[in-house]
Amino acid sequence: MIFTDYYNVLGIDMSASQEEIKTAYSTLARKWHPDLNPDQDVTAIMQLINEAYYILGDTYKRKRYDIEYLAYQHYRNNSVPENGYSYQANNNVSTTKDYNIKNEQVKSDIENARKKAREYVANFMQGLKENNSKAIRSGGSTFLTYIIVGVLMSIIAMFTHC
Repeated sequence: MIFTDYYNVLGIDMSASQEEIKTAYSTLARKWHPDLNPDQDVTAIMQLINEAYYILGDTYKRKRYDIEYLAYQHYRNNSVPENGYSYQANNNVSTTKDYNIKNEQVKSDIENARKKAREYVANFMQGLKENNSKAIRSGGSTFLTYIIVGVLMSIIAMFTHC
């Protein structure tokens, strides 16, 4: 399992308040909303933002994560790079492939957050597609109605002028 720096994901410090976490989450969710980024697949970014919020937005999960986060920071700062050890700059998120999460509850929290984030974003994207389809169908039928009314009005106008 890859350890992800959720503070970096949300662009906040470890000392951030719950209100600051919520604000950072809301700001990023708006910034990466699919409607505002129609030419990009923002699914992975939205999943990561939600995953970070599921961990840091919950006081108990955050406390467990913070203990592991400090161990991760220590590992990252004191390790000599070897095979399999790398930092991946993925949207400015630091990850370490070979860092072993020590706390099983933190592993479980992260796995559950990832699953929950994937489900949430998948459902959100599906709902967005359905709403867009409905809007297109609705707009199309409205347009068709205007055309029919326009044709009928033209026919009526032709017969009344004769």
